[in-house]
Amino acid sequence: MNKNTWLYINFSVSVLSFGLYFCPAVSPSENSFAGLCTFLIPFFLVFNLVFVLIWLFAEPLFALISTITLIFGYKFLLASLTFSFGFSTNYDLKVINYNVKIFNYYSKTNLPKSVEETLKYLKNSNADILCLQEFYNDKNSESFCTIKKIAEKYPYYYFSNDVRNRYGAQFGVVIFSKFKIKNHGEVSFSEKSKNKVSYIDIEVKNKKTRIYNLHLQSMHIDTEQLAESKINKSSGKNIFYAIKKVKTGMQTRAFQIDAVLKHASDFEGNCIIAGDFNDLPYSYTYQKVASEYKNTFVSAGNGFGFTFNGLIPFLRIDNQFCSKDLKPVFAKVNKKIKNSDHFPLECAYQFK
Repeated sequence: MNKNTWLYINFSVSVLSFGLYFCPAVSPSENSFAGLCTFLIPFFLVFNLVFVLIWLFAEPLFALISTITLIFGYKFLLASLTFSFGFSTNYDLKVINYNVKIFNYYSKTNLPKSVEETLKYLKNSNADILCLQEFYNDKNSESFCTIKKIAEKYPYYYFSNDVRNRYGAQFGVVIFSKFKIKNHGEVSFSEKSKNKVSYIDIEVKNKKTRIYNLHLQSMHIDTEQLAESKINKSSGKNIFYAIKKVKTGMQTRAFQIDAVLKHASDFEGNCIIAGDFNDLPYSYTYQKVASEYKNTFVSAGNGFGFTFNGLIPFLRIDNQFCSKDLKPVFAKVNKKIKNSDHFPLECAYQFK
């Protein structure tokens, strides 16, 4: 292809990129197509980076097309890859959020060791707050009396659960705290929803602080089935079914995050919103929260911050956001802890 053809392709990519930049501002509940288009944003960021490199060697002036495009999409670049310097060990509050995947209760291999390792990590983490999703507790089980074991180090907790199995064990989201809990509650969703958002109110340095623990709508896509699908009628059905689930999940999470932000707006004090968002940094869900709160990993982390431990490892779906008055001083994904399909996100804050 000649230079003019490449220039035309570059211009087209640039125009489409600007269109995609507006998609996260549209709620998927109003326009699901816009929500699906947000998945294309990281690919178009890469396309523009490639064009910048190509033109720098071939025709430097043309590199301005994609350079300007990337500048306008800077918030998506920051959400993709971030670099922070000057980590501080001087902090007032350390928060860990972690989807523990019910401590692999239904796993057939290495179960006792998995539970013990996860509990040991949580108890020795030196965090002040633990926000745990897909939490499982069975007070009648030696291995799974998890609340009793964690409470040895975290005397205050709020366990939001209304699901039990036939043995009487409980499922839900839990917040453990070393600070006394002044108040607690839930953000209500549909009665049919198994997803939870709970919160606690504590006092840190004489300042009221609310911690939200989110577990937003999952998509329940069987990634192994998709990965192993052969190119036939069955694979087409699997892909169509996956897209349908993605669409439904986006719409539900949009409703859920709007409810959380409305609830948080009524609180007069500092807020930290942590948990399993089940959505990418380019989504309506993420960008909606980012428009009102600081993302802790973007402010104080390094690298891509991928938190999913599965067949699609390049996903950052677990997050912490904080009020403007809080200063994130440390954020990292602990990839040494591999007993779940998520990695723990560890963050620390200074109170101004």
